[in-house]
Amino acid sequence: MAKNWTINGKVFEYIPIEDVKVAYNTIEPDLKKVAEKSYADWIPADVYAALRKGSSELYMVYEDNYYAGFVIVSILDDAGGEKTLHIWVAYSRPGYNIIGAGVEFLEGLIQNTSITGMEFHSDRSGWSRAAKKHGFKAVTTVYRKEV
Repeated sequence: MAKNWTINGKVFEYIPIEDVKVAYNTIEPDLKKVAEKSYADWIPADVYAALRKGSSELYMVYEDNYYAGFVIVSILDDAGGEKTLHIWVAYSRPGYNIIGAGVEFLEGLIQNTSITGMEFHSDRSGWSRAAKKHGFKAVTTVYRKEV
């Protein structure tokens, strides 16, 4: 039986490693969209490999039984030994807004664990407003030059 949680009408379904191959066929086109719209240092194949290895987890999101998006997370250890839930890739299909429910879901997921916070990276300025609205704050800005 699949593990799932319902938050504000959105159903978040955990995809176990043995089901990643099938689920990946659904999310791959959307992963490509995310990679094309942002400065991504990953390709969809990297995501697939991390999911199959178990170093990242996939949660598919459904609304009214329709695929609405997904979120892929990893747990990172910082230099001080604290654990952070890293939101690696998230996508909401047009016509669906999973951000608020997604943040609430992830907060519940890490409640009563040793994880001390959540983070995500983005080069898209529009995320600044959305991040603040959901309780995130900017920690650092990274500039990169390819050589």
